[in-house]
Amino acid sequence: AGYMFSALIKPDAYLGFYANLYVLFLKTGFKTNNQSRSAELIYAMPLPNFGFVGSFKLTKWLMFYGSVGFFSLNAKDYGGTINSYNISLGFKPLSWLAINLSYKEFNISIYNNIEKEIDAIVEYNFRGPAIGMTLKF
Repeated sequence: AGYMFSALIKPDAYLGFYANLYVLFLKTGFKTNNQSRSAELIYAMPLPNFGFVGSFKLTKWLMFYGSVGFFSLNAKDYGGTINSYNISLGFKPLSWLAINLSYKEFNISIYNNIEKEIDAIVEYNFRGPAIGMTLKF
């Protein structure tokens, strides 16, 4: 879920700021061979993400898009970061259709101190090219 605030809306350019809310459901744990230690971690964590998005027209049918987002939270026993980047070229043959070729990066890193001696760290990363289609209606 999210909200977009548009700061500049023109036929050839756009600039906006956004606030998104990601809800991360996490279940993980460990056990040792001699059963002297074990732990199970179950969380539903709401993590916001703030950023900006912009676009401008390169030619009649070619658009450039970009976005950057970030959030970080650190408390005594847990914390984490979310960051995302996107650079995209959009071919727009019709006013309601765009085909995008982009490079995206999305990172989540979360840590939790389960016990005084055990730290749980979860990291997820997507980085690479993507192809997409946008329809306006």
